[in-house]
Amino acid sequence: MASNGMTLVGGINEIVETIGEFPMVDPGNGSADPASGGTSIYSRARDMLERETKRTLSEGWPENTELGKKITINAYNAGSNPGEVATPGDLSSFLEIQPSGPDRHRNLVLRTTGSPATLKIYDADLKSYNLSIRDGATWRTEIYLDVTSSIAFAELTPLLQDVIVAKAKMTFQRRLQGNPAVDQALQQEYIMASRAVGRNDPHLDQNFNIQDEFQGMRRQGGNDRAGVMNRGGQQQG
Repeated sequence: MASNGMTLVGGINEIVETIGEFPMVDPGNGSADPASGGTSIYSRARDMLERETKRTLSEGWPENTELGKKITINAYNAGSNPGEVATPGDLSSFLEIQPSGPDRHRNLVLRTTGSPATLKIYDADLKSYNLSIRDGATWRTEIYLDVTSSIAFAELTPLLQDVIVAKAKMTFQRRLQGNPAVDQALQQEYIMASRAVGRNDPHLDQNFNIQDEFQGMRRQGGNDRAGVMNRGGQQQG
């Protein structure tokens, strides 16, 4: 797969080389990708990379965050319609959600339920998957969400790939070797990678994207939430 950064195999090689393993040969067509869930060192590195990709993307970054996304739901009908999302397959790429706009006051979360497992939106205040609420005399047929979505590792921008790989390398080395000296060096790599990439601030009480204010703080040498030092070289309190 063409990529402006690392391929999946390239990311795997970055990880395994941390513990002194030889890299895989990457022919550039994906044919050498190790199977996920295998027991080889490369399969284990792939699993670690994919888990870390999902964790990191869940935080909400400019390239995988969509604000005010309209989700259509079926109008509630006590006899036949539970008021759930009209096309639940559209939720398959969602990692995190946060209500926005007219639904900002609601406590909506993603839940995996049923067998086979299905991803649904759950109203944690009402303890129900019925999302339709009254709008005057009618039932609303949409909700609005800020969402973070899953993206394949090879499709991410290079600086975000660096953050994911740096975190995966640190975890991988801890699991397989546990060398404190190497761990300290890898932590520094992760800090520097985090400082280099622009990001949204994760897990906010307000909307995900506060880029204007945050980037202004970075340009002025203010508190840099992505690292341990601010732009003026002062240690954060």
